[in-house]
Amino acid sequence: MQKKIDKTHKEITHIQNTIWAIYKSFLEDHDIKEYDRKMGELMEEYRIKKDEALFSFCKCQFISWEHIIRGFAEMFRQHRD
Repeated sequence: MQKKIDKTHKEITHIQNTIWAIYKSFLEDHDIKEYDRKMGELMEEYRIKKDEALFSFCKCQFISWEHIIRGFAEMFRQHRD
């Protein structure tokens, strides 16, 4: 059982760290299409693994971040104009 717990913890860490890296990249380049592409790749990674719980976790993270990212994108657009 401990092995499964450790594996799941490692996967959650990977998801969270990847999302953080995607977010930081977005703050640098303001490229929302690239942000969406990278998040899509992350979700696809877990869809392919057929791990419904982790795939669902990725989807929920994407949805949770959506409003924040879109808000930043709008602020970046306004700042450019």
